Amino acid sequence: MNANPITQGLSRVQRNPCIRGVAKGCLVLFLLAPPDRGVAQEPRATVDLSIGVVDGPMQYTLAEPVGVVVAANGSMWVLDRGDARVMVYDRNGRFLRSIGGSGRGPGEFMAPTEIASRNDTVAVYDPPLRRLTFLGPEGELLATERVE
Repeated sequence: MNANPITQGLSRVQRNPCIRGVAKGCLVLFLLAPPDRGVAQEPRATVDLSIGVVDGPMQYTLAEPVGVVVAANGSMWVLDRGDARVMVYDRNGRFLRSIGGSGRGPGEFMAPTEIASRNDTVAVYDPPLRRLTFLGPEGELLATERVE
């Protein structure tokens, strides 16, 4: 991949241990709370936000969530490999938009596996297409780049 100002400095989010897909269609985000100072105890996980339903509106069903990034404005971008799309929710879990879908054209995905962000740009990597797709803050397609 050539040096590209869009790709420089992207913060890559891998399969985060704080992200859990629960059954088909659910994403639960956990915060790992530190133990109280001076008290010997194990860190504890608390549910911060749960997005999704097993059966319900398509805006809240996630086939196979594999990653999430939080944008500068607090919106959450969930990469759903199973439905080849990115689902965007506000900081309270309210659906904002769906981006992509299955296909080979610009802004479409086959089997995306990674999502990352930098400033107002979100990047999605799709190995079958060997392509990075760059999206703007409103989900608009900014660019695509072939990865060799």
